[in-house]
Amino acid sequence: MKEMTEQELIITLMQESGLHDINLSNDWGGNLGWWYMSVDKNHLYVNPLFMMTLGYDKNDIDNYIEVDTLYELIHPDDLSAVKEELKLHIDGDSNVIELTFKIKSLDGNYLQYYINGKINSLSIEQGMTFIVGTAYDVTSQYLSKRELKKQPLPKHKSLMQDELTGLLSKSYYEEHLQHAITLARAGQQSFCLVIADLDFFKNINEHFGRDKGDAVLQEVGRILKKETRNTDHIGRTGGDNFQIILTDVDFKTGQMISERIRKSIANHMFVSGIRVTISGGLVFFKKQSYEDLLNTAMTLLRKSKDSGHNKMSY
Repeated sequence: MKEMTEQELIITLMQESGLHDINLSNDWGGNLGWWYMSVDKNHLYVNPLFMMTLGYDKNDIDNYIEVDTLYELIHPDDLSAVKEELKLHIDGDSNVIELTFKIKSLDGNYLQYYINGKINSLSIEQGMTFIVGTAYDVTSQYLSKRELKKQPLPKHKSLMQDELTGLLSKSYYEEHLQHAITLARAGQQSFCLVIADLDFFKNINEHFGRDKGDAVLQEVGRILKKETRNTDHIGRTGGDNFQIILTDVDFKTGQMISERIRKSIANHMFVSGIRVTISGGLVFFKKQSYEDLLNTAMTLLRKSKDSGHNKMSY
């Protein structure tokens, strides 16, 4: 294979992602677009929106910025975590980069950015190491810009976590699902989606009371965490409804994990001797639309319910 220059590789990576404008046009995926980081040269190529959102004029944005320049904009409270997460991924100790950090705009306010990404295999083949990912402005989910300027941004777990179970909140989980789809479309990862809910959970609340029902949900959350991996994403998306993104798996592995979850819950003795089962549907992502992915998983969930419960359908 002919060796590419850094610029040629960027063009190829953009084309792989369905992008064609090396001037980094504003129609990239993600609300701040794609980003590409050259690990070897510490060059960061970003969509203009990444910098324009911070108050910079589009005409003043260079084709790339130095990674150290980005570090100067990141809030000191977050900088060490950002560097550590990048190092872990570059060293091969994490599958995907996921970072939320405060970044300073021209007017002195701090915005909150979320980025994800992964080392691209094509760049490795070309003797260069590039991380490819998407970026999002998530400031509105945290504090107002005025409050951000006055004080360091707290973690605000209430916006990201379900209060009862400690799993991802519905809105934050849905962001993870959108990000997983974006990465999968760019060829950066594969994933399976599981949609599941507890069987006859209403009966538990009616017979044992809501406190016992909440205790069951909390324990189910712990089981889901135990039976999945750190790279997977679990959200509580309804009362007793859960969704799981199983990252970097094939269909067969996804089946194995979902069956392990089902068996673990069915075999568990919950508070007050309560027994509960779970049913669900699993779909391997094949570049279908967001809506089709969810609809297929929901159809499979209904199939599990209609065929006797305590079942995973594929």
